[in-house]
Amino acid sequence: MKKQQKIFLFVGLPFIAFFIFIISISLVIMGTFMTVFVIVFIIGFCLNKKDRALNFTKLGILLFLIFFIMYPNIFDWGNQISRRIDKHQLITSNSPKIAILNNSFYDWYSKYNDTYFGVSSTTNFNDLNEILQVKLVQFFIYNHSNPNQIIDYSYDFMAPSRWAYDHLATVDEILNANATHGTDDCDGIAVVTCSLLIYMGYDAYIAEGDFHWWTIVFFNGTRYWNENNPVMLNWWPEVGKPYYLFNEKYTIFPQPLPISMLNVLSETGNYVYGDFYYDVLIGKYINPILAWIAIISIFLLLSIGIQYFLIIPRRWKFKKADLTEILFGWSTITIIGITLFFLVHFNLAIYGHLLVFTSLTVIIFSMSQKLPQKLPFFRLFVR
Repeated sequence: MKKQQKIFLFVGLPFIAFFIFIISISLVIMGTFMTVFVIVFIIGFCLNKKDRALNFTKLGILLFLIFFIMYPNIFDWGNQISRRIDKHQLITSNSPKIAILNNSFYDWYSKYNDTYFGVSSTTNFNDLNEILQVKLVQFFIYNHSNPNQIIDYSYDFMAPSRWAYDHLATVDEILNANATHGTDDCDGIAVVTCSLLIYMGYDAYIAEGDFHWWTIVFFNGTRYWNENNPVMLNWWPEVGKPYYLFNEKYTIFPQPLPISMLNVLSETGNYVYGDFYYDVLIGKYINPILAWIAIISIFLLLSIGIQYFLIIPRRWKFKKADLTEILFGWSTITIIGITLFFLVHFNLAIYGHLLVFTSLTVIIFSMSQKLPQKLPFFRLFVR
C-alpha cells in the first residue's frame, strides 16, 4: 500500500466518515447544504485518478475544519451530536422550570390579558378559544410587542455560552434558575414554547422550515391539515411549510425527505442571496461602491484559497504559473457573482443555488486540471 493510501486510510477516511455521519444526523437545511458541498468537492477535484487518495485525504481534512469552525467548542460536541441523533430529548415538559413557567404564565395572564389581547381580566383562561390560548402562550414566551417576554432573541454565534453556528439547547439551559428569563434563537424559543404547551396538555410539536424553527399545535385530536388546523406560532408565510415535526414522543415527515431537500435548494435562494448578498450590494447596509469592491476582493481571496488548497502539500508556496488558475477563478467567480445579482434583481433567485454550486464545481475541476493554462487569454498574464 502506497504512503498516500495509508494516510487516506488513517486520516482522510475517518474525517470523511465523521462528516457523513454529521450529515446523516443534521437537520434538513444543514444536511442538504452539507451534502451538496461534499458532492461539489468530490466532482471538483477527487475524481482524477492522479493523486486520488491524497485529494480525498485533503477533502476529509477540509470537511473536518469546516465542522470545527462551525462548532469550535469541542467540549460541546457530545451533547450536540446526541441531541441531533435524538431530538426528542430537547423537549422536556417534565422540567421543574416548566412547572414554574406555567405558574408564571397564569400570573402574567391575570395582569396583562386585557392589555394586549383585549380579553377581559375576569375571563378564565380555560374559557378562551383554544387558538387564542396557544397564541397567548407564545406571546408570553416570545413576541417583540411584549416587553415582559420570557426569552430574548440572540444568535448562537454571538453568545459565548453556546458559541456555534447552530447550538441546540434544552429548557434548563435556556431559562435562568427562576425560569423568569432566557436568551436563545428560534430553536430555543420553540423548545421552551413546545415544552410548556405539552405540559399544559396541548398536542404541540416543533417544526423546521427554511432556516427557522417554530411551534405547531394540532386541535380536535387530529393531525390532518386544513385551514384552521394546525396553528403555527412564531411563523410567517415566507418560512414555508415544515420539512418535519417532532415532540418528545413522535416525529412526523409531511413529505419524503428527498423532496424536502429539493425544496431547500429551490426555496431558500431569495433568503440566502437576497438578504445576505443582494441587499448588501445595493447599499442597504454600506455604500454600494464599497460593497462591490469588498465582494470582488472576497472573490479574489476565494480563488487564491482554492488554488492553494489544490497545490498543497505538493508545495507550500505559489509559483508564477499559479497566477493563471487564480485569474481564471477570480474572473469566473466575479462573472457568476454579477449573474447572481441580476437573478435576484429579476426575481429569479430560485436558480441561485443551481448557478452557484454548478459553477463552483466547474471552477474547481478546471483549476485542478490546469485547464486555464490552455486558454490563450489567461496565458498572457504569466509569460
